[in-house]
Amino acid sequence: MAETNKEALQASLKTANMLMGVGMLLSIVPTGLTLVSIVISGDEAFWSRLASLGWSFFVTALLLPVGMALLFFGFGKLAATKRTLKALDEADED
Repeated sequence: MAETNKEALQASLKTANMLMGVGMLLSIVPTGLTLVSIVISGDEAFWSRLASLGWSFFVTALLLPVGMALLFFGFGKLAATKRTLKALDEADED
């Protein structure tokens, strides 16, 4: 029974790591692409650069909250799983 729980917790750790990775990608990549696009867009005024890159800001505004939610959910799942795994290991030692 304990081995089954440990295997399930190990799978949960992998899931938490995957969620954190996807969350980081959804947060960092669109933001970075937007910033690079602003920098290389030329000598136009800042507000005209923003207007020409409206699609990029729209995508970033949509993906940033989703990415941050996945990242923080992954952190919480990782912490809870590690806490449970540690308690299970301590119970096995006794």
